[in-house]
This record gives sequence, structure tokens and C-alpha cells, in this order.
Amino acid sequence: MGDWRMEFNRLDDYADIIKQTNSGSSCWIRTDSETIPGKNLFVYFYLCLDALKRGWLEGCRKIIGFDGCFLKGICKGESLVAVDLQLGDGVGLTVMSDMQKEELEAMDKLGYKICKDLLKYDKEYWCRAYIIEDSKCDVIENNICETFNSWIVGPRHKSVITMLEEIRHKIMNKTIEMRKFVETWVTDIAPMARMMLEENKALSRRCKIMWNAKHGFKVDEGVYRFIVDFRTMTCTCRSWMLRGIPCQHAVCAFYDREMDPDDYVAHWYRKETFLKAYQHFIQLIPNMKMRSDSTNSSIEPPKPKPMLGRPKRRMRKVKDKPRKKYGKLSKKGHVPRSATQQSQNISPPPPRSSQKIPSQQSNPSSICEDTSVVKRQNNNQSTRLGRGR
Repeated sequence: MGDWRMEFNRLDDYADIIKQTNSGSSCWIRTDSETIPGKNLFVYFYLCLDALKRGWLEGCRKIIGFDGCFLKGICKGESLVAVDLQLGDGVGLTVMSDMQKEELEAMDKLGYKICKDLLKYDKEYWCRAYIIEDSKCDVIENNICETFNSWIVGPRHKSVITMLEEIRHKIMNKTIEMRKFVETWVTDIAPMARMMLEENKALSRRCKIMWNAKHGFKVDEGVYRFIVDFRTMTCTCRSWMLRGIPCQHAVCAFYDREMDPDDYVAHWYRKETFLKAYQHFIQLIPNMKMRSDSTNSSIEPPKPKPMLGRPKRRMRKVKDKPRKKYGKLSKKGHVPRSATQQSQNISPPPPRSSQKIPSQQSNPSSICEDTSVVKRQNNNQSTRLGRGR
């Protein structure tokens, strides 16, 4: 559409089209009619497409990343992640977040006593040793959310409806790419999980194993000792339980009992589960310009306000700090003179005299000899010879 004011005015129409074409999608708009009487100012717009919602519930690990990114268009704002996924009490859910550093006073000075500040928080939220094993995820950084922010950096410069439409188109194309990507798998296991499993198989050759003739194994890896239990399918290193991929100690135990480790990779890495996340499709919507009749109330753009986030790069000027004054540049040599030199009325260097300077033939060590006189004499002799001819 292009007109950012008109797009804010037609947000209600866009929400109605989303609900009609993609049934089951959640789409809410909140406006403010109290700040300016007679006007509905935009507050937020929430959208969760039904195809993505069902795909996450059926084929994705229970991991959600909470993050936000600033919009770069004419009307500044922020794009935030919120969910409407029927999560219940959140048992078995893993949440990734940068903890909103602007709201945490302890994180204001990163790099200074950062370990001491980090210990103020519960270890269960940032230490891998305390992460729950239900979601099969051992990631403790927020790179997935930051990758999504960079993925939509282009639409973030557009107006509101154009931005939402471009993000929707990118997700539709991503669904097609992922379904084509599954066809390139060599085995039933995802390529990244396959690579980790093969690395653990190579590391298992360094391990020494002892079986207790039932379901327990003692695995020695260098100076360290681990216990593998086939009854509970666990290893004391916890890598198997966190990732869902057999660790090198479990692989060593499987090989000792002539079992295939591939059969014990979690179903999250299987082709069947992967396709469940992309088996629902986003439906197309008609052009907004073709729908001119509307009974919805108009929505005005929000008032501009300073956004929270990173500080400005430009240094803030202090009121009482004196300004630096620079003198004019000299024509000869371009040597700057400060204000103190100007106040002292320092006389400029004397101009060069037009008298010829003899060459320094007596000083053989000089590397800056003046050969101008010699060149002129040679030129005069050549002209005389030429005239004589």
C-alpha cells in the first residue's frame, strides 16, 4: 500500500481479512481513545497465524524465545514476541530471553563484576547443570531470537501492514524451503543431529567400558568416570538427556551390547516430526486496495516517543564544559594554531627569500641536497648549444 497513515487507518480491515482467510488465527488491536478525545490512537497489534500455532504444537520442541526489535520506519515502534499457544501451567517449557538488560540494574555495567552480578540470579535459569530435560534443549544463549530479528531487518523499515505482509510472505517461502530440505536428508535423522551423533561415535572409541551384567555400565573417559543406565536411559554426564542424542558414553554402551545408537535418538530429530511442523499452510489474502467498503473506525498513528534501548553513539554535551577553539590554518604547511598561540600574538615564520641557496656540496652525508642551481645551469648550457647550432 505504501501510505503509512492509511495503513494505520485500515488495520481493522486487515485484521478482519486475516480472520476470514486464516480461520483460527488470533488477531487483536488495542487503541487509546482517552489521550486525545475523538481519536483512536494505535497502541499495539497482535497476530498469531493458525498454521504456525498448530505447527509449533505438533512438531516443535517446547522452546519459546522472548525478544524484541525496533522498527525503523517513519513511525517508530517495537516488534515483540508474545504467544497464544495454550501452554497451560508451562511444565516442560523452555524460555529463551535476554532478560531485558535495560530493566536489570545489575547488568548495566557489563564487564565489571559481571560474575558477581550473575550469581545474584537463580542458577536454574542460566546454568546448564540445572536445565530441565523435558524440552531436549541445552542452549543457554539467545542467538535464535537474534537471528530472527536480522531475518526481518528489511520489513522492519516498512509501514505497518506492508511489514506484516512481507514477514508473512517470508514465512510462507520458508515453509516451502523446509519441506524441500527434508527431501535432501540421507537418513531419517536430521543432518545436524546426525553430525552430533557421528562425533559421539568417534569419541566413544577413547572410552573403556565395564558391564554389570544387567542394565548398568561404567564408562571411563580419561580420568573421568560416567554411569550409563539402560533402565532409565540416562547418563551421568546429562548430555544424552538434555539433547535427546546419545552421548559418547551411551554410544559405547550400545556398541558393547551390539545395539544401534540411531534407534535411540529422540523423535524430535526424526523426519516425521519435522514434517508435522510444516504440514499446515498459511492461506493467501486478497489485496487491500480491492476492498474499499469498510465500516470499521479509523485508527490514528501513535504519538512519537523516545524508545528504550541502546544509548546514542554521539556523546552528550555537558552544559558547563568549555568548547574547544581552533585557530585558522596557516597557508604555508597547514599548521594549526591554538587559541593560546593567537592570544600571545606569535609572529608567523619569515617568508622564503628569493635569493638562490647554494647546494650543500661540502656535506656529503646530506640526503636533501638542493640541486636547483645545478639544474638551471645545465638548462642554460643546453639552450646556448642549441642556439649555436
